[in-house]
Amino acid sequence: MPQPIYTVAHITAEPSSVKDVYEALLKAVEETRSEEGCLHYDLFRVLDNPANWTMLEAWQSEAALVKHTTGDAFRALSRAIEDKATIVVFRLAPVALNSGEHSTIRPSFWIGNGLP
Repeated sequence: MPQPIYTVAHITAEPSSVKDVYEALLKAVEETRSEEGCLHYDLFRVLDNPANWTMLEAWQSEAALVKHTTGDAFRALSRAIEDKATIVVFRLAPVALNSGEHSTIRPSFWIGNGLP
């Protein structure tokens, strides 16, 4: 079985468009979760900035992700937030999973609300 495709999208709304962007994101979540090959499509709000969200996605295959990005829900979201938000998307490869695999990267620093 091929490994899932993971993506992370960081979305930042223009201050005057926060409500519109948020509503468009919620609609996209609702529509996208039922798409074939969608394993996860989860929206998170950045706690200290209501104009920022992160979308965590997992797709069964490259084909499923491509189908999503050419589908109706993705196109509708793109139109709804055009000129209202910026989006930065990262494709990810797993390094350490809950399955007990060990990371090949061992950071020696703390990531969180400040450094030790």
